[in-house]
Amino acid sequence: MSTTPATPGPYSGTSIPATTPAARPPGLAEAFTDAQLQAAIDAAFPHATDKLLYACIDADPLSTSWDCDAPARLAIARAFLATLPKPAEASAEPEQAKPADDGPPWIPHDGGPCPLKDEEVEEWEYRLRNDGVMKTKDLPIRLAIYWQHDNHPHDIIAYRVIKWKPGHGPQAASKADEPVQAEAKAQPWTPRPGDVVRLKSGGHGMTVVNADDLDAVMVSWSHDNAAQFAAYPAACLTPTQEGQP
Repeated sequence: MSTTPATPGPYSGTSIPATTPAARPPGLAEAFTDAQLQAAIDAAFPHATDKLLYACIDADPLSTSWDCDAPARLAIARAFLATLPKPAEASAEPEQAKPADDGPPWIPHDGGPCPLKDEEVEEWEYRLRNDGVMKTKDLPIRLAIYWQHDNHPHDIIAYRVIKWKPGHGPQAASKADEPVQAEAKAQPWTPRPGDVVRLKSGGHGMTVVNADDLDAVMVSWSHDNAAQFAAYPAACLTPTQEGQP
């Protein structure tokens, strides 16, 4: 390590070897300028030595007073570290990883009547204008003043239902639609003009010409290059693969 002649310290018996920036080992000290380090040293010595009543501290490890001066050196080191400014990288708080939000999506609310029904909701969350998030099992209508919005920090700006009461919510609605869909699928087939049909007892394909009267559905087919016509009850007909599925 390259050094320059010793620089007198704040006490006549103390001398501090002045090192060049290139000679300073890398580490925490690299976060500070030489001026900051020197100011901290100058502030540490009088503070430590005044408390310990030392007029000077021997800096020679081979000196007979080296062991006796150990508490003073420790006090100086503590005072030195205490007077250092906080480095920028040390002052920055580590960013906390946000837990994954696996709940239902938030629904924005711009003010107005309560959008939730007390008899449908068992547990729900709401977000306030001041970014607070609350989970509750209380009746939504009890917070009517905060649903309406009055430019208040507690205005509800978003909400989501965590748990619906039995028979309510999106899943209950989809189940309620299932009978309707099943009923629609169970509806009997009705012939329409243009459908290709055949008799349930078998036979060739025929095209529906008129289906106004389901008891006498008019159909047509070709035989020997001549159009043939007949009427059959709809109950006797069935669509072919070329007609309705």
